[in-house]
Amino acid sequence: LLNELDQYQQLHDLYHPRLPALEAALPPNSTDLATAYNYYGIALKKLGHYSDALAYGQKALSIQQAELPADCVELAYSYNNVGSAHGRLGNFRTALEYKLKALEILQNALPPDHPDLVKSCNNVGRTYNDLGLHQKALEYGLMALDICKRTLSPDHPDLASSYHNIGHSYGGLGRHHDALEYHQKALAIYEKTMPPDHPNLATAYNNLGCTYGDLSDHRKELEYQLKALAILEKVLPPDHPNLAAAHNNLGCTYGQLGNYQKELEYKLKALNIWEK
Repeated sequence: LLNELDQYQQLHDLYHPRLPALEAALPPNSTDLATAYNYYGIALKKLGHYSDALAYGQKALSIQQAELPADCVELAYSYNNVGSAHGRLGNFRTALEYKLKALEILQNALPPDHPDLVKSCNNVGRTYNDLGLHQKALEYGLMALDICKRTLSPDHPDLASSYHNIGHSYGGLGRHHDALEYHQKALAIYEKTMPPDHPNLATAYNNLGCTYGDLSDHRKELEYQLKALAILEKVLPPDHPNLAAAHNNLGCTYGQLGNYQKELEYKLKALNIWEK
């Protein structure tokens, strides 16, 4: 439930003091232990501890590979968790390998219009974007969008996630007006369905800001980046890598506007976090 509610600090605090007791009480090949490792790894990833998240995701996956059938849906979720941690560490080709394994299992195990296929297609598309393969990313984003439109309400967050990924793909392909259209669609859903300090809203503001930057409208870019930063400062630990990225982006935008003192201020904030 904490995971579904995006309460990742509470999820971390639930497992952190209890994992040693679970490890003592359960056999080392217990799939319940694997589940605990997976949830703890998800919390670590969301809090910015990517190497630790990868270690726990791999522990979970090792147990499940030995104990579960190769086409088990739970195994797909573990492949995705490991892939996501690799992606956060910049290992995009390895991330893609794990995410494609996850998608293959889900395509074989689930009906073709299952919502989990939407998330998996979006995960694969996101990694193709990270690799600069924007046409492939667009292909998977459109696959996800097709399922969404057939099965979900028009204001479902998974639909917004598909719009967001398609917007990134169009941006990478240089189609910035198309990117703007899809990022605006994503933002409209998030603003309607999520609390005003939700991290997904910060992501949507940042995406719009970046797209306005690509269109050389740096005042609009700055407006949306400041909105994103205000949310991230509320919901993330002060040394989270996403905060560093937000400060650095703001610094670049102030530089584009000729405000070099502000540029220096925000880039130094980013550097301070990254050095930690």
